Amino acid sequence: MRTFPNNLLFLCIILMGLISCNGGGEDQEKIKLIPVVMGLEYQYIDQEGKIIINPQFTNASIFYSGSAVVQTSGSGNKWGFIDEKGKYIFPAVYKQVSIFKDGLAWVVNENASPNAINEKGDIIFNLPVAEHVRSFQEGYAAFSQLSADKVNEKWGFVDKSGKISVNPQFSNVENFSDGKCAVSNEEGEWGYIDKSGNLIIPYQFNNAQSFHNGKAIVRSLAKVGVITSDGKYFINPQFQNMVYDDDRYLINQDGKFGWTDKDGKIIINPQFNNAYPFSGSALAPVQSGNNWGYIDKDGKIAINPQFEYALPFNYKMALVVSGGKFGFINLDGKYVINPQFGDVSRDLLVYLSTRKSLFIEVISDNSPRMIMLEEKRISDSIIVADSLTVVMAQAENRRRADSIEIARQYSRFSVNAGNKNQDLKSSVSDQDIQFYAQAEAVVPVGEKFTLTYTLNTQGSNFRGPNIQGINILSGPNTSTKSSIRMVNGSNRMLIIYTYTYLLEAPSDGIFNIPAATVSANGKQFISNTLSIKVVKSN
Repeated sequence: MRTFPNNLLFLCIILMGLISCNGGGEDQEKIKLIPVVMGLEYQYIDQEGKIIINPQFTNASIFYSGSAVVQTSGSGNKWGFIDEKGKYIFPAVYKQVSIFKDGLAWVVNENASPNAINEKGDIIFNLPVAEHVRSFQEGYAAFSQLSADKVNEKWGFVDKSGKISVNPQFSNVENFSDGKCAVSNEEGEWGYIDKSGNLIIPYQFNNAQSFHNGKAIVRSLAKVGVITSDGKYFINPQFQNMVYDDDRYLINQDGKFGWTDKDGKIIINPQFNNAYPFSGSALAPVQSGNNWGYIDKDGKIAINPQFEYALPFNYKMALVVSGGKFGFINLDGKYVINPQFGDVSRDLLVYLSTRKSLFIEVISDNSPRMIMLEEKRISDSIIVADSLTVVMAQAENRRRADSIEIARQYSRFSVNAGNKNQDLKSSVSDQDIQFYAQAEAVVPVGEKFTLTYTLNTQGSNFRGPNIQGINILSGPNTSTKSSIRMVNGSNRMLIIYTYTYLLEAPSDGIFNIPAATVSANGKQFISNTLSIKVVKSN
């Protein structure tokens, strides 16, 4: 039986949810030092496989403009920043950090709200009203603030001086790009604002992505297209999915992947089972049959399908999986670092897939939400759809004296992931955060059914899947359940967040539900995908 790396499922989920990540659009970092796992710790190797920074970190990012985010090993597991020699730029004393963008990074100390720091580690300002806050882009950072009910959040923007430039008022937001930002209202409709917060493209889309070179991908009902800066369609909605890919678009049409030019004309026929963007390279990874290879910009096979998985090139190197191990090839398809690593940094995987970092958001460690949840006493057991029980994992309440340690009792649970149910044990993060999707595997045509996403800690910025061929009757509807109990003489709290859709399938067939994403503890988590069989009613 073939053994796969722990992160291979994570790679598959990234692929299924790629449409929600915008794809491309940012200058590409050249990855000179690669974070890989040796034993139980992360080390950094160069492009020849030589160890440059010895194994010593519990977690690690790639280098962004000369610095990398790392988590110390041993007691405390604090976060900090290192240079390319492996030296700490300033002491690692933080509970959470983001990467540096626009010269600033966000850091969170124990029991504190987010601070913006410069590259010397000096605090520029504190943002006490923030529940979540993201990295700066075009001079502005998106942040959320709790509503009066202490449960829901509204998003706004702060500038680099700490001044709130756009008051929190939106249910969800992207980041600024080309001077505009996609935002959504309470009804789940998306539009665009300028940097003053003025709505310049009205709420009208089911989903909306960032602008790149004056154009943005938007979803209208079951199809996606491209609009110009005035909100008018440049490419009419006609594809299942589209991903910006520099001078072209990666598309999904009838379940097959291909490419169009910048005007929407198909230049590589949809024929591949899966694909990633070119991402500035001459070659793009595609899946043909069960294996992955690479094509050139004319759609011709350049590297024969032979890998278990493959990601886009970063300049002249690409990460591939062979024999259950990660390795790296050059543009000729030859190994420059043989497959030998059982695991690599998730930030590396996310960046190679989307050109975005995993470390772009932090959460306040001084949130009133946990205080409110502590005071609730809801049922001792939490029943999830179809009687699948999940006993929740921990989420500390830092606001209370000596901190309330959240229960870590959780059992194996069944998740529909593909054409069958699978028993999974989550190891999503150091905090054992679990985020997964559930729905009935088989449903009749015309009957209503639910799709539920479950998160076992406080979350925000939920981004639902781009569902094709199935009608969304309502959702996502958010609910929170918690209970406090005595465990080994200490108060402990169980907490669960659910995001639920009510769906109906108008026709029979097999329908794939892509991954959803959510933010928790300053990181983004990606759910499993689902496959639902819709059958004709008797």
